[in-house]
Amino acid sequence: MASLADPVRRVLPAFRTGPHWDQESWDLLLACRDELVAYLTAMLAADFAAFRAGLMGDRFQTHRAELDAALAKYDVIAEQERLLGRALQPTIGVVLLWFTKPHAASVGGQRSLSSVDYPPETVVRIVAHEMLHPPFPMDGPAALNEDVVEALDQIVSERLGVARDPAERWAGADGGMHILAAAVYGMLKAEGYDKAGGNIERWIEAAATTGKLSPERIRTYAGEVTKTPPDQLWPRKTAS
Repeated sequence: MASLADPVRRVLPAFRTGPHWDQESWDLLLACRDELVAYLTAMLAADFAAFRAGLMGDRFQTHRAELDAALAKYDVIAEQERLLGRALQPTIGVVLLWFTKPHAASVGGQRSLSSVDYPPETVVRIVAHEMLHPPFPMDGPAALNEDVVEALDQIVSERLGVARDPAERWAGADGGMHILAAAVYGMLKAEGYDKAGGNIERWIEAAATTGKLSPERIRTYAGEVTKTPPDQLWPRKTAS
């Protein structure tokens, strides 16, 4: 509420210099400020803090200890550096929340939001995905974000032993719309990029200029990865 009372001083400086800066989002925050204050005031009046504390009990403390022990064996950063072709910061931040399911999100830098109930394997997948946003600067010719991130995080998760089945993932996620992610993943695997590593920005730039990302190749590789006939990739048909 203090931030909403003075957003220009308390919110704007960090937001403007962060990776998620967007004028439209800032304008939306200002437009919704009174409504947000009304919601938060109502939550204060209803003693939401006490409700939350009673609901979660000691789960934060116990789950944090479990995560500290379980996550120590996963070196996400090393895998990402190998695929990105550049160095990252040596630490990862995970913010545990109670009311976040089923979503996770990047909150800037190498910090991600996660649910207090998620097992370590899910937290690893979240981190492997969220901290890759963006995989490289989005103002250049290789400005693909979500689909490149998904392709890379699938490889990272596989190498760390926590991956979901790629066919099930991309056949079902968001109605099966991430065809390009499945295709890029398939191409990287076919070329052995998952084992050799490289510079993903250069790879995307080269792929775009040499025809690797042609519609035909995208359909072929996405179809193979998702085990779907290429002519049925999108819109995805569902059983009646």
